[in-house]
Amino acid sequence: MTDAHVPLLEIEGLKVQFSGSRGVVKAVDGISLTVERGETLAILGESGSGKSVSASVVMNILDMPPGRITAGSVRFEGRDLLKMTPAERRKINGSEIAIIFQDPLAHLNPVYSVGWQIAEVFRIHGRARDAAGAMDKAVALMERVGIANARSRADQYPHQFSGGQRQRVMIAMALALSPKLIIADEPTTALDVTVQRQILDLIKDLQREMGMGLILITHDLAVAGLMADRVAIIKDGTIVESGVIREAFTTPKAAYTQQLLAAIPDVEKSQRGAPETELRPPLLVARDLSKDYHLSHGLVRGSSGMMRAVDRVNFTLREKQTLGIVGESGSGKSTIARLLMRLTDPTSGSVHFHGKDLFSLRGADLLAFRRDVQMVFQDPYGSLNPKMSVADIVAEPLAIHRDILSRERWRDRVRDLLAMVGLKPDHADRYPHQFSGGQRQRIAIARALASQPRVIICDEAVSALDVSIQAQIIALLADLRDKLDLSYIFITHDLPVVRSFADEIMVMKGGAVVEYGPTDDLFLRPKDEYTRTLLSAGEIPVWMQRIETVAHHGA
Repeated sequence: MTDAHVPLLEIEGLKVQFSGSRGVVKAVDGISLTVERGETLAILGESGSGKSVSASVVMNILDMPPGRITAGSVRFEGRDLLKMTPAERRKINGSEIAIIFQDPLAHLNPVYSVGWQIAEVFRIHGRARDAAGAMDKAVALMERVGIANARSRADQYPHQFSGGQRQRVMIAMALALSPKLIIADEPTTALDVTVQRQILDLIKDLQREMGMGLILITHDLAVAGLMADRVAIIKDGTIVESGVIREAFTTPKAAYTQQLLAAIPDVEKSQRGAPETELRPPLLVARDLSKDYHLSHGLVRGSSGMMRAVDRVNFTLREKQTLGIVGESGSGKSTIARLLMRLTDPTSGSVHFHGKDLFSLRGADLLAFRRDVQMVFQDPYGSLNPKMSVADIVAEPLAIHRDILSRERWRDRVRDLLAMVGLKPDHADRYPHQFSGGQRQRIAIARALASQPRVIICDEAVSALDVSIQAQIIALLADLRDKLDLSYIFITHDLPVVRSFADEIMVMKGGAVVEYGPTDDLFLRPKDEYTRTLLSAGEIPVWMQRIETVAHHGA
């Protein structure tokens, strides 16, 4: 067999298990796949399916113990990586196989400049004549991945870069030694839609330019459809479907693939409320809402400046309505949420809730408002106290608002709330770490419901969830809206989700509202150029648009 017929990467019969206090978990159970030169293979699956564990085996970064490879081979250009010595693996890692991680801030050292960290790759592998030469190469790479003013920015630190810029830095480090294979592990999950498209286009261009093989690990079907030639769909450590991505998505054979495709938000079957012939009464009315932050430059007597985070924003939230707020990071979305929750006060403007001035509320009136308006955060693991049982977490609003229910009835109320969000009564005695991400978000929603609110603010409440779990949470929120007459403010950067769920959408940029109106009008007839840019960045391939009908109505 000639080299031309040897796959760039070939994984055969790989099995990985983890041992713990609860016994042995088979994280990867007999996976086999190949990647050719210049090809993009998407590995799709939910959290815990074995995607990242497989990548860690290829990169030799599997945590052993408790992890253990029990069977299989991983051949790179015909050489079995699992039989190599640590020194042989180190020569391959970085120079021939490189990885782009999901969270660049967690994988960049905060105490070293970005330029120093990129240059380190050249120094360690002896690819530069001296430290100055390594820095020159680092600056050239930063320019190549689209970082402006690379020479001066090379001396800055990771916290001084935006999320998209940090991801570009990670890409630069991965590309430093011109590897033959790149593994991109959820490289755009936490990024805004426009930044996500920029990063994906950059990876695609560099792959085409350098002829690299690419393994794209993701749970985003649209990203896979945009980027990949072939797909391997993993569930519970095994591949349930693989092949050319267009065929796998348009004529899925596995029930799990059909389930994933059915979770794509369907415009025809939206989760919006029934259209009203008359406008419902307003609940929250914001007028000329503004918030300035004073910035200090310097540790002692540095100059100060002012940043306008929210700039004269107007909106109305009506009963049983969902208002979607979209925009990039820094557009002012979360600042509005903090203002509405009275976590900070505005610089100017007003918000009225049921006709009462929100920012003049004090004492018992403010406590009553906070009973009526609750919040569900992006990261449920960060917003749930790990030392509290689920029962105590869900009952916490009942402890704060003592007039809701007598203490002896709390336990029954907690069980009712858990059932309402699709959890079991015996889950009340468990702790947050014992649940999946989707289950933790259901717990957070149950807690928000405990005070019998009128409004729930969801701040990126589904952005970190797998596509099928995301669909379940949106369906749950819609069902609760109809049953309990809830209203939502739904903050997100996920355009398909907000289209399927929100009645009206407010588009923000730089703290200001650039467009505001009914969802269909905004998506079908956008007036502002920025809105059109957001929508084009979130578009999926034309052939994928056709699978919605197949997945939702035929599969």
